[in-house]
Amino acid sequence: MMNGFDDDDLRKSSQSLYKVLIVGETNVGKTCLLRRYSEGTSSEMQTKATLGLDFRVKTIEVDGRTMKLQLWDTSGQERFRSMTRSYYRGAVGILLTYDVTQEKTFRTLNDWLKDIERNAPEDVELIIVGNKCDSDARVIATETGSQFAIQRNLTFFETSAKTNINVNNAFETLAQAMAANSRPRAGTMQESSNRLNRALSSTAHLSSSEKQQKSRCSPC
Repeated sequence: MMNGFDDDDLRKSSQSLYKVLIVGETNVGKTCLLRRYSEGTSSEMQTKATLGLDFRVKTIEVDGRTMKLQLWDTSGQERFRSMTRSYYRGAVGILLTYDVTQEKTFRTLNDWLKDIERNAPEDVELIIVGNKCDSDARVIATETGSQFAIQRNLTFFETSAKTNINVNNAFETLAQAMAANSRPRAGTMQESSNRLNRALSSTAHLSSSEKQQKSRCSPC
């Protein structure tokens, strides 16, 4: 079993999926957003940094249309960036995420936008998400994030995976845009599982010291 799906589930599914990436620097809460939206879990616990890639599948209804979203949680760590770039191919939607309590994660948004422009399909739907908006340690004002998005003609949300603020709104707004403008491009769950296994095999050589470092937890 992998990520809640057993091998039989993966083999039996042949439906096309809408591929959605959650990208941004490490520790901005991408995994928490993924879990909150796909599983409805309370993200009050701390989570380990994602090693490479992870995904979930969620089926939703948008304007009477059934959409199966393949949600990819991509590592923001530099050693995995080349792997993340390869997964831009076929993406229909992207949530570019920063942490409102960490200025660096906001400053690097332009770098991520350049990555997206170079590697993602031209018609990919993109929204900006400022996560951890419940925190008292905020350093990026809501207006700052909003203006950044407006200047680039992008939709903007502030979210909290921990307290479930705007998480559904962000994903479902993206899904509505995808339904209006795009077709499924993700392939089957089996194909995605095969790609994930190949990608994760490249991380098997992590040294024990690297594993210890990557296992450090961060709040949602």
